[in-house]
Amino acid sequence: MASIINHPATFNLGFALSRRIPSSLQYFIAEAIAEAHRLFGRKDVRLVEQNLMKVFDNDLQRARRTVPLLFRNYARYLVDYVRITSMGEKAADAITLQTRGVDHIRSALSRGKGAIICSAHLGNWELGGLLLSREKLRVSIVTLPDPNPKLTRFKSDNRKAIGIDTITLGHSKWAFVEIVSRLRRNEVVAMLIDRPVTTRSEPVSFFGHEAMFCSGPAHLARLTGAALIPSFILQDGPFRYQVISEPCVEISDRSPESASVAKVTQELAQVVERYVRENPTQWYNFTPVFSADGE
Repeated sequence: MASIINHPATFNLGFALSRRIPSSLQYFIAEAIAEAHRLFGRKDVRLVEQNLMKVFDNDLQRARRTVPLLFRNYARYLVDYVRITSMGEKAADAITLQTRGVDHIRSALSRGKGAIICSAHLGNWELGGLLLSREKLRVSIVTLPDPNPKLTRFKSDNRKAIGIDTITLGHSKWAFVEIVSRLRRNEVVAMLIDRPVTTRSEPVSFFGHEAMFCSGPAHLARLTGAALIPSFILQDGPFRYQVISEPCVEISDRSPESASVAKVTQELAQVVERYVRENPTQWYNFTPVFSADGE
């Protein structure tokens, strides 16, 4: 989300308030700011409506009814993000987590070739690294730079405070080498795939429409043998989350690289589609997702 909500000053204010006022009041303030942004930030509202239209088979009224709930949930996500990072490593013990399928990650790491967590802008994806670090696993978040460089540094510093490394694409020509190195050390790398990355993107069918998804995980899995694990962290109330990991998506090293990458990226998109369909009010994608909307 653009402007006021995703601005370093807003996050700094949130950190200050998180130490001085109760969580119920934090949620109230954040939801009020989000509602004001929904009312006056027409560009973001239109983008969200466009994306939700595809989810709801072009039902504009349903999309419009969903937008206020989505903005409210995003406000709650930001409050939880601030609370988590302000607590540091103690945050892992303060959150109520229900887990399903986390053993898929440990099983993948037993191969000795690393694991790539494939997630989306769904729920509280920042919690994934915290959960894995609590399980004594080394985890790195691969991300694109935010439009505001200060916000990129802010998020990276706060991940570091809870034991999570950040690899920012575009900041260094060695980023790809660093990712490969960590996988070959049998570590965990997490990536969001429901937005394109300029040189590593693949067209997929998503809710029956073409969208460009990040194909980096498939290329990395093909190169290193790392396991691909779709995983999502969904809000289930204030400071309550469900952590769901799916079985490994296998990639063939026998077919041509372009074909195997396209096939696996489509399979990952289908998993994302299922979770977005079930949780549309937690899909915080404030950019055009579908190719036709970005033209």
